[in-house]
Amino acid sequence: MTNASVPIADDLRRQIASGELREGQKLPAESKLAASYGVSTPTLRNALRLLEADGLLEKHHGKGNYVRRRYNRITYLRGQIARPAVERALQVHIRARDVKANAPLAELLEVDTGADLAEFAYVSFLHASPQVLARVYVPHAVARLDIPTGDLSPWGDDVEAMLAEAGVHVASTVDRLVTRLPRPDEAVLLHIARTVPVTAIERLLTDGNERIVAASLLTLRGDSTEAVFIDKAPAAVPTDSPLRRLPWDTPHGKPCFLSSADAADGVVARTADAVEAHQMNAAVVVLSGARAVLEASSSHRAISFALKRALESLEEVLRIAEGRGAPMPPTDEADPGTEAGRLNSEETARAPE
Repeated sequence: MTNASVPIADDLRRQIASGELREGQKLPAESKLAASYGVSTPTLRNALRLLEADGLLEKHHGKGNYVRRRYNRITYLRGQIARPAVERALQVHIRARDVKANAPLAELLEVDTGADLAEFAYVSFLHASPQVLARVYVPHAVARLDIPTGDLSPWGDDVEAMLAEAGVHVASTVDRLVTRLPRPDEAVLLHIARTVPVTAIERLLTDGNERIVAASLLTLRGDSTEAVFIDKAPAAVPTDSPLRRLPWDTPHGKPCFLSSADAADGVVARTADAVEAHQMNAAVVVLSGARAVLEASSSHRAISFALKRALESLEEVLRIAEGRGAPMPPTDEADPGTEAGRLNSEETARAPE
């Protein structure tokens, strides 16, 4: 950068601050502007790069240099853009396609290289100037989603809502923020120079089983866009909407729950119904077999195996009852006049001292 470019940049900066050069105004052609300052075109371009790096100018390839508009702050609030009516709205465009997971995406999503993914690419504009890029990836093994419609979110939160409708509920998110220089495709899409930094946000969405169900790659212009991430305490679960205990645990042995009643017909709920039906049928078979073993003169090993399987089936049935909101009564409160009470009394009488 030559010293001669600094006074030119300072003078243009003064004109922008005073309003002589207005927001959105196109500067004279570079050759003409260089001649007015009595410098070469390369020197003039160095001065323009200084202002571009400061966020005061933007270069539209093939059109020229423009005074950058002053942009309103974009506030990210739990997946929504919160902005007063006086602020200018973002226009969000989306494109969806199926892609194969390359090595970085496979590592990010913890899938095999070449796995089928759905890519949702968002570009958000403010007065025809792109501000935010968002790419959201969902493995086909998690869910097959249609392209979002309606009032689109610049952050791709529509995809998370569609996952919930499909019965895939996000239990946690992890955001990783870095400031870096834009990649070539990002610089072109955001209309910025390769020397202007961007804020890159990597968001991983996981379900209750700690499985990664989606990944969002966000890119914001670092020279004009500010994102505020607000973390709010989760709302309490309404008492009239109990959680449903699912008939399986996480890989770490923790219970899984279906968090909302609106997914009663979703993929997860239907899978849980099928598993529970199988467990109930298995319990009937196990109970019949255990009764036959106990009534016959069986070996100690056969009795031990029958009781073990009966215990496993009882645990599964109790879990189903808990998940459906109807816990079974404790065995020590069983009515002696009922079949459960009679069997309990008999088993207690036969128990060894």
